Amino acid sequence: MKTNDAGMNRTGLLLTCLFAGWACFGASPLQGTESAAVDTPEPRSACERYVAAVSGRAKLALLDDPEVGTLAAQAPGDLVMCGAVRSDSDALCERLLPVEHGPSGACQHMRSIFHELRSAGGRSFMFDDRDWEGCRVVRLFPALCDSLRKAMRSADPRDCAATDGAESICRAYIALDKSLCHAEGKLKLVEFLAKLVGKAGIEESCRRTIESRAFLAQGLERVAESGPPLERELARAALGRPDACAPFAQSALTSCLQNVAMASSGADRRKASQGVAGATKTLLVPTGKLPRPFVRAEPNPVPAISQRGATLISWNTGDGVGGRVLVSRDGSPERELAAGSQGSQVVDEITRGSTYEFRLYAAIDSRKPLASVRVTTSSAP
Repeated sequence: MKTNDAGMNRTGLLLTCLFAGWACFGASPLQGTESAAVDTPEPRSACERYVAAVSGRAKLALLDDPEVGTLAAQAPGDLVMCGAVRSDSDALCERLLPVEHGPSGACQHMRSIFHELRSAGGRSFMFDDRDWEGCRVVRLFPALCDSLRKAMRSADPRDCAATDGAESICRAYIALDKSLCHAEGKLKLVEFLAKLVGKAGIEESCRRTIESRAFLAQGLERVAESGPPLERELARAALGRPDACAPFAQSALTSCLQNVAMASSGADRRKASQGVAGATKTLLVPTGKLPRPFVRAEPNPVPAISQRGATLISWNTGDGVGGRVLVSRDGSPERELAAGSQGSQVVDEITRGSTYEFRLYAAIDSRKPLASVRVTTSSAP
């Protein structure tokens, strides 16, 4: 019985991934080329070299430098995604955000979606190569997967007739109409098995995919101007615009330079903000190891050595997608401190007697914080 349950769970997982919108399986066999040659003067610091390589502006070989590679290992996920889209290669994703880090290889999947947007045309972004690979893992459906990809690229509803049970799903993707998300034929069994093991079925996955990707039908130019923050930068990267990835790159560079400066700071600085320099050594945790988003302050409470003290704010959205850190002092309106999926920011204006609230929000949703931390000052020595 246990063996059957395990088999059912495995089967259910495979089948559910058929139209899940995000690939559920191992690393992509797709291999891209290295990023283009450096198109700006050679950066002067390890931080600058790391950001140039990760943003797709310099050769990936820069990361072979031990110092640069160590810094790049903690690159924020949104910058890595943007660099991968700019270079149209999975190389950065595979090196810095392997498939076990983050939600099912989101970096490779985003790279694949934007590859379709600038090359294949039609509705191919609704069923890109990563979706196709995941679909073909289910041995019963390779012909269905191939036919569905062909129909997405042609965007001709007549081609949906050849999808062997996925015709309604196919038409839903082409029309971007969630009401057409119906499992038919042999896919009814897939839907049943998915629900049996407590997974979202094909119909629900179809609706979610349309909800999350429909806006991409506007095309790269429109998304680059008015899309959500992350996708806006990815669209600019796909279009080869020189300002693409700039917000992510600036945030990453600032964070890196601050970490390096704090790690090599003098005794007076360390005394004013005890524990800050040490916190930089383990500040950025690989996304796949994070059970949930976080925002932290070290030290906290801030030692009241003088009228003002310092603390290091670190954060991670937990899924590699963009975030924003806002701060409120003594209940005042929030102001933005920093942005990015993960990073750090030294705050050296913590005033004795005040209370600060640092809140982490998803970049595209500021209604509810993902995490928060309250910072106070300790009593004077």
